[in-house]
Amino acid sequence: MVIVGTPVYYNYPAGQVRSFLERWLFPVGTYMWKDRKQIVIRDKVIPTGLIYTMNCPKDMMENWNYPAILSDTANTMQAIMGHNELLYICNTYQFKDYSRYDMDLFSEEEKRAYRDAHFDEDLAKAKDLGKRLAEMAIRI
Repeated sequence: MVIVGTPVYYNYPAGQVRSFLERWLFPVGTYMWKDRKQIVIRDKVIPTGLIYTMNCPKDMMENWNYPAILSDTANTMQAIMGHNELLYICNTYQFKDYSRYDMDLFSEEEKRAYRDAHFDEDLAKAKDLGKRLAEMAIRI
């Protein structure tokens, strides 16, 4: 199994992660199709997960159409590896010192309060994702 985590910068996964995924997935996928499904060069399903962390709150993420934009990468992993699960972690604490940045869209106090209230929940979601994929990998 493989779990990839990436921050979302300017509506997309970090460039380094995109480069990694392209180099990892390209040799396994093909341009051949059968019964409307891509033929892949592997002999079994490889469970994968994709965790996106982002500064914006969930409602802003949805209003900015992030699920449609970000699902492309998850769909590619699904098609090539046979299974993918996607996890969004929203409203993350972005800077260690907000006073060093010009920012009035988010409040440091609100960010800190949200992180303190939701960090354990977000961590549990990531742990559950890992557990599900590990159990799947054992069964395959």
